[in-house]
Amino acid sequence: MELKLVWLETAEKNLNEIFQYNKINTSLNTARNLTSMLLDSAEILIEHPLAGPREELLKRRKRKYRYFVTGNYKLIYSQDKEIHLFILYLILDRIRRN
Repeated sequence: MELKLVWLETAEKNLNEIFQYNKINTSLNTARNLTSMLLDSAEILIEHPLAGPREELLKRRKRKYRYFVTGNYKLIYSQDKEIHLFILYLILDRIRRN
């Protein structure tokens, strides 16, 4: 049985924000390439759902979360019968706040 990747609303919103931020601050081409890289990286989870280590910040929750880093982004996910992309965490968010 092949797993299904489910992008939760938060993850979709963050992906759109990443695209918009890069479109404005770099270029449309860079924004497209980065978005494609993130989408492709998330697809890897379908065949390798246990590839990432446990997410320490969420270890007290009932559901087990894992993560992996691609570029400057951290994808956090959980898995049962589907892979739920819980959040797309923008590591560069610290730069925006400064």
